[in-house]
Amino acid sequence: MINIKQTSRCIYRDSYGFTFIEIIAVLLLIGIMAAVAVPKYLEYLNIQDEARKMAATGQIAEVKGRLSQALARYMLENEGAKPINGADLVSYANGSNVNTCPANPTTESDFEFKCTGGIDTAKTVVIDVLKVKGAAVNQSGIFTY
Repeated sequence: MINIKQTSRCIYRDSYGFTFIEIIAVLLLIGIMAAVAVPKYLEYLNIQDEARKMAATGQIAEVKGRLSQALARYMLENEGAKPINGADLVSYANGSNVNTCPANPTTESDFEFKCTGGIDTAKTVVIDVLKVKGAAVNQSGIFTY
């Protein structure tokens, strides 16, 4: 008679580890997954780089637009003169060089100013009084000329 314990011991003793076919199959699956996943990951990184480039381009365009507007505003307020240094232009671009309403306007150039109506709203008021002599605003804010 065949002893079952002896037969099962032989089977288990001969099967240590994986067969060569099993290892090749696993390596093949890992290779296929890597061939699909790596290009997708690189594409994802490329999309992020493109998004960063587009955001930076938009920010540069915004700065250029603000500087262009600041230059135009500076030249309008200074009779066509260009700023001597970049600090003047930057202060105009940041809005820190906003004119206030003059207390006693008496000349034509006093009537072009920007008044802040409140914390949230800013209104630009341009009053063109060319060739008007003796125009004035009293303390209650009434024009007389």
